[in-house]
Amino acid sequence: MTPNPDSPDAGADQPSVGDQNVQRLLSQAYDPEVPDPAFAERVRQRMRSAARLRREAARPRLTLPGVLIWAAAAAAAIVALGILLRGAMKEGPRPGEYVMESGERPTASVSAALPRYLVDKEGLTARPRPPAEPVQPVAVGSRIETQADQRRRVVLPDGSVLYVNRSTSLQVEAARHVRLAQGEVYVEVAPPKPDRPGGTFTVSTATRTVSALGTRFAVRVDSTGTNVAVTQGEVGVSG
Repeated sequence: MTPNPDSPDAGADQPSVGDQNVQRLLSQAYDPEVPDPAFAERVRQRMRSAARLRREAARPRLTLPGVLIWAAAAAAAIVALGILLRGAMKEGPRPGEYVMESGERPTASVSAALPRYLVDKEGLTARPRPPAEPVQPVAVGSRIETQADQRRRVVLPDGSVLYVNRSTSLQVEAARHVRLAQGEVYVEVAPPKPDRPGGTFTVSTATRTVSALGTRFAVRVDSTGTNVAVTQGEVGVSG
């Protein structure tokens, strides 16, 4: 028996035309087309070239006249520097011109007013100073006094050196013995000589006696008494 296509049972087993179209569209909805690799590479190259051209167009460019101007200026500067260096190398040493601190030029010759050991035929030249004249030692029994604005350097007969401060009074009683009445004295004691007895150096005050051998010390006498300060070596204090 042949089924009737118009019967309800026969249509229920087969999908309708509309359903078939929907299924076909759904199966073809995402089917992307793969481009040709060579074509894709050509597109990328063209995009890179376009971007590079835009960057180069945005950069400032020096025109040919501007480049020539800069090159000419640099060449002129090099030539001028070479001329200056050549002139400086050709010039020999020139005698200096003496100018006073105030800016005025001296009216008289500077060489005539300076010691001979400072001046030669080319002008002022630095040279070692001549040796200083030896200081004569004071005699035994000499009295040394300084004012309120005065200091003195005294050499004793044994070679010891006294630096006498302001407002000081002392007397040299022997070659290595000093009596300090008031003020302050700094002593650089010379080492004792083997051929002379009595190597100890003494500084006596009204209340104390300071003894030393080849040392450096200071003695001060004021209203508080006798004060001793040693900067090198050792001293003995009695009294």
